[in-house]
Amino acid sequence: MDNIPSSIKVFISYSQTNPDHQDWTIRLANRLVSDGVDVKLDKWDLKPGHDLHKFMETMVSDLEIQKVLIVCDKTYVEKANERKGGVGTETAIITPGIYKKSDQEKFIPIVAEKDDDGNAILPIYLESRLYFDLSDESTFEMNYEELLRNLFQRPSISKPALGRPPKYLFDEAVNTYKTSIALKRLEYQLDRHPERLNGFIQEFLDSVFEEISQLEISREGNLMSDAGKALVSFVNKYTPIRNDFILFFQKVIRSEIKFEFDLIVSFFEKMTLLLNNKGSGSHYAYQYEGFLIAIHEFFLYMVALSLKYRSYDLLENLFSSLYFTKDRENYNNEGKYFTYFLSKSNEDLAQYYQHAEQQSYPSPLGHLFTSRITKEVSKQELVEADLLCHYVAELNSKYWFPCLYIYFDQARYREVGKIEILYRMISSRHFEKVKNLFGFDNVEGFKKKLNEMKSDPNASRQYGIPGRWDRILAIYQVIDPEKIGVEK
Repeated sequence: MDNIPSSIKVFISYSQTNPDHQDWTIRLANRLVSDGVDVKLDKWDLKPGHDLHKFMETMVSDLEIQKVLIVCDKTYVEKANERKGGVGTETAIITPGIYKKSDQEKFIPIVAEKDDDGNAILPIYLESRLYFDLSDESTFEMNYEELLRNLFQRPSISKPALGRPPKYLFDEAVNTYKTSIALKRLEYQLDRHPERLNGFIQEFLDSVFEEISQLEISREGNLMSDAGKALVSFVNKYTPIRNDFILFFQKVIRSEIKFEFDLIVSFFEKMTLLLNNKGSGSHYAYQYEGFLIAIHEFFLYMVALSLKYRSYDLLENLFSSLYFTKDRENYNNEGKYFTYFLSKSNEDLAQYYQHAEQQSYPSPLGHLFTSRITKEVSKQELVEADLLCHYVAELNSKYWFPCLYIYFDQARYREVGKIEILYRMISSRHFEKVKNLFGFDNVEGFKKKLNEMKSDPNASRQYGIPGRWDRILAIYQVIDPEKIGVEK
């Protein structure tokens, strides 16, 4: 802990475009302060009677100010380019520093707005500079983490220790994670040796477990927001491993090469060993939840990939398998349903987001997951996977609350849940393909179950987040039991 700096001083330069933009900038400043950055901001540090231009010149040229964050929106860019107002004054001071070799890294553009074509809006003198894009909520957390790492000079990608040739071949893009090495091996070997796929999968999953098990969930302070901060930090740490996991199984599933599904089941069983890690008492609670978040997210992406590429046999195994978990809670070695992997970390995360961003998200865990979407699985695809888990659990009298449901694209009043795999069941051909993953052999058995749920007030109740108008439709509201299999 001794090598962690107490703080770093930065000045935020921005345009007072409108109240919303000012609030956005203040929220950013608050978040930075909560993460150990000593922010100088006119709203806080410029007092009545102070010379405005002198304040700006001091903030930009002061050697104690290690970084200047330049928040760029349309108004800021117009004023900077035309040298108007306070922004123009700051620009005149900043521009010489930008072109001095010693000062180049001091000035960091922050993109707060994009143009109609999706391009970053930057002043002319910054157009060739690397920037941090905080304009999109879906990528805000990831890019904010990179900004923070830049300020404290702790890059997410570090140079690895030198290996021993010829065991590995190194290039400029070497990744320190073993999962990345296993992923590259799969890309090279899958077409050449498809019969070795089970071995590749086992090697990769072992690497995933090894890498995640080396990560720690460290909490500083005793506030609930500190626990939430530790969870978000941990999630950001394992994100590169998760991304490799998604890429790996996207390639495996799309290849349509048969493999042992029990490898996946065994992996999730093994992952529950992490729930025994590090700490006890109140500290154990948030660390337990941190690793459960990882298991939850990995399982959700496995469901999403299987659903996206119509790997219904894999989905059936994910949903129907008993998981003999390795955590200390399962001292009787009982088989658990997949719902055991559901995380319930909303309270710690809610406190963190309220403290760090002054935001109250209806579903803090849903916000965390959807703010880190990858291009391989869209937000809607992940939401539909979450809803599918809910409906399969409901059919088996189990509980899985789909924390992502509020992000459903076509959500209208009381109409969240109309996912394709269900509403297409009017087709008999489609039903035959998917029936087993829902646990049924024929149309009549499925219809009977839905009608029983429809007549049972306890089994047919709708779920939702308290205080919100939207609700998750009951499964028989998504697919009318009497219409199942009536078409080809």
